Amino acid sequence: MAKCTCGAIKKLIKVSFHLRSDPVHRWERENHSLGGVVSLDHFDITADGIMDLLVGRDDGTVEVLSFDEADEPVQRHTHVS
Repeated sequence: MAKCTCGAIKKLIKVSFHLRSDPVHRWERENHSLGGVVSLDHFDITADGIMDLLVGRDDGTVEVLSFDEADEPVQRHTHVS
């Protein structure tokens, strides 16, 4: 079974899948206009049956990323506090 790992370093989000012992890099998303990433989680916040990626940033911004047919991230919502 594949395990999804999300990680962030400052303003870069990386997603990898672990198949057996070696991770497979899927995508990364860089954003220079928002704060640094401090938290990541998966949740079906759009209620479409597909897990979304929630991104919390150090400037109070929360992003909701969904995935398209090619499993690439698409920004759905952004809330700036």
